[in-house]
Amino acid sequence: MMISDEFAKQLIELDEETLKAQLAIQEQELAKESTSRSASSLESLEEALIATPRGGFDQETVKAGDRFFQKLNIKAYQLMCSDLFDDQELKQKILVAYKENSEKAAALLAPILASHLGLASSIAVLLAVLIVKTISSATSGISSATSETVCELWKTKVDESTESPTLSAPETVSPSAIAT
Repeated sequence: MMISDEFAKQLIELDEETLKAQLAIQEQELAKESTSRSASSLESLEEALIATPRGGFDQETVKAGDRFFQKLNIKAYQLMCSDLFDDQELKQKILVAYKENSEKAAALLAPILASHLGLASSIAVLLAVLIVKTISSATSGISSATSETVCELWKTKVDESTESPTLSAPETVSPSAIAT
């Protein structure tokens, strides 16, 4: 799965509500079409973004996407910032891409998330963009950050989300959101 910097840039420019709503919509589409790979494609995501309603999304869709993002964000954080992910060269590549610009970081991160977390490409790219936006919002000095400081910032965002009352009920990622 390769995403272009241009597509990543288009996604980065979207607001978080739209991205989270799309995350929920992509999960629902995958659940409906679990026997079909078409719902998980990047083309289907691009089409869905073009069809974004002018008035925005209803709050239930945004909240569902937010809950799904919080679960995936924790898994992504554990993957990228734990001892399990000891590929220092790859961590350095991500950091360098992040310092260059956020769309390069999202484009590099999406296939890693897809393969290591077993996510459909459309889910992985949305997750990557949301992670980049989350970390960006936590700091203005990312250009001088190290992988350790990025993980520290990310951890504070993960900790904040787990204290959120919207996550009081235990939830699991639906199996249909995982690429087959």
